[in-house]
Amino acid sequence: MEITCLDVAKAAELEAGSMSGDEHCFKCPRHRDKHPSLMVNVKKNCWMCGPCGAGGNAWELAAFLAGLDPKNEKKAVVTWLQEHGLLKEAASNKRRLSGWQRVWDDTVPAADRTAQPLTTYLANRGLNSDDIPKSIRFHPALGYYATTDKKNR
Repeated sequence: MEITCLDVAKAAELEAGSMSGDEHCFKCPRHRDKHPSLMVNVKKNCWMCGPCGAGGNAWELAAFLAGLDPKNEKKAVVTWLQEHGLLKEAASNKRRLSGWQRVWDDTVPAADRTAQPLTTYLANRGLNSDDIPKSIRFHPALGYYATTDKKNR
């Protein structure tokens, strides 16, 4: 799900002003507006603050509203987005990485007896088991397919 500037403005509970076509106006909390001066263009998914000229995408709007630097305070912007219900706390990353984590958890060190195909492979390339770094691991259940057809090499 892409976060829009309008999502950010609504999550921040900005006081809405007029709406004209694709433009939504809000009172800018950074300038104590009497009249709405923060414009959000829904079609272009961008924003601009009239008094200071700041503007950009939804990420930059979240940083602006939080009083953060969008480039140097990324973790704080993420936290702000989470606190305002626009990002779930790394759930999608955990789900995506869980498959890789399971694969890694099923690997064994090269010194393990089930890693014999790995040690044979490396021995055929001139490396003995003493030369294999501990970071090299083997997954006994993942397939390896070799072809003898020289055209497909």
